[in-house]
Amino acid sequence: MTSHLPRYRRWPGIALAAATPLLLVTGCGETEDSPSLNDDEGEVVTDDGGEIVGGPEAPSVDVNSDVEVVGVELAYPVDGLHEVGAEVPLYAALTNIGTEPVTLVDVTGPDFEEAVSGGGSAEPSDAIEITVAQNDNTYIGAEGSPSIVLVGLETELRSSQSIPVTFVFEEAGEITVEVPVSADDSDPFERFSFPDPAEDPSNE
Repeated sequence: MTSHLPRYRRWPGIALAAATPLLLVTGCGETEDSPSLNDDEGEVVTDDGGEIVGGPEAPSVDVNSDVEVVGVELAYPVDGLHEVGAEVPLYAALTNIGTEPVTLVDVTGPDFEEAVSGGGSAEPSDAIEITVAQNDNTYIGAEGSPSIVLVGLETELRSSQSIPVTFVFEEAGEITVEVPVSADDSDPFERFSFPDPAEDPSNE
């Protein structure tokens, strides 16, 4: 079996997340810190090659009323291009404000052969089984956390281009997200805040 070695990222707040059980991600909508640029009429600005200037905003979507996929994106292509057949790391935070754990059991899409995981509780290790505890977050691709790699890319991808990716949860159903390639090699959660758990209203 091929060994998949994703490049882990150090995200702001990861050490804090490991030390505290509840760090719910906020600021998931459009903000002034969104990396993409807009013209005077609100249209997204693209360059001559059609790429979004500054990169698209990493999407955040609700799976259900308790579970959210936050800031999901594909790794930046160091050489400027993910070629056909490439293995591409995926980054995201999975948040669960419910009272029961939820488990991500599959990641699928028409533009890659399969998705494999370097962590979680699945056997064999390449299967995806990533559990998000109740009232907690899991950071996909962070150092020390589970990883997901899209294997066998079937289309070339440049920075800011995107492909549809479906996240399948055992308990919460599934959601399809248009996932962009990161515009640069910076930390993916720089524009998200991680509040003090003692101040989080869900604790009241």
